[in-house]
Amino acid sequence: MDASMESFRPPRLFSPEERYALTDQIRRSSRAVCAIPAEAWRKRRRRKHFFSKLTDATTYRQLDERHDAILAQFVHVIQHAARWAIRAP
Repeated sequence: MDASMESFRPPRLFSPEERYALTDQIRRSSRAVCAIPAEAWRKRRRRKHFFSKLTDATTYRQLDERHDAILAQFVHVIQHAARWAIRAP
């Protein structure tokens, strides 16, 4: 819940053009982190719906792991920026 609430705060590093759309997306995603497991729990009496919601959470976990791998690549580039920067003539 703390991570969800932290994600809910609007990032100040976004450009003004991106701020509203990206902030809205982050807020909706942060709500889903708590909502999906809660909805699965509420639907546990209906086996099909329960498994469907748990599958949503599993799909999220798989996507999150893929995005973590991509983020790691960005971090590597940032940490070794001199290797990637084009030298000015």
